[in-house]
Amino acid sequence: MSFSRLCLALLGLLVIQSCAPALEQTVSVNYIEPLELRDFAKKRLSQVQVRVGAFNDERPTKNMGTIDGRRLQAKGDAGVSIRQAVEEQLRRAGAELSLFSGPLVSGSLTEWQIDVRPGFPLTEAESYATLRIQMSGPTGTPLYTASYSGSVTQKYPLLTQERVEKMLGEAVAYALREAFQDERLLAALK
Repeated sequence: MSFSRLCLALLGLLVIQSCAPALEQTVSVNYIEPLELRDFAKKRLSQVQVRVGAFNDERPTKNMGTIDGRRLQAKGDAGVSIRQAVEEQLRRAGAELSLFSGPLVSGSLTEWQIDVRPGFPLTEAESYATLRIQMSGPTGTPLYTASYSGSVTQKYPLLTQERVEKMLGEAVAYALREAFQDERLLAALK
């Protein structure tokens, strides 16, 4: 084989390899960075005393998604990660977290996945999450329940593990922002 053909073959392999993201079979579910809320929501949440209860992982499958048909597993406890994100979202909005008094925010994670489709020259990824959030009174009486969704779609020339984990977190962050800007949910905090 001539030198030019060998170089061409190596270049072809390099291009093909660059299209296939080098991701692990597990993804961390611990990176959820809350988003900024609108002013009216921050004003309503400011100085409100609230309790945060459990968030259960009620997804039909515990897979976090697929990459080119391969299943990705969660690294960490999704329910605990959601609860921590809810607490941080409330804290950033000025709410006072309490252990014993105030309305109780709890819920479940019903959907949280990422689908990665390798391609050339860009790899496309779509992440989506759905949370069911329940607001209960101080005595445990349900006041309001609703589902909230968030999604992120992006294209990258090289998709990294960190970007996949960030996209998963962003989908949850968008769902939480939708929840804490819902007038009916905010009204249940009184």
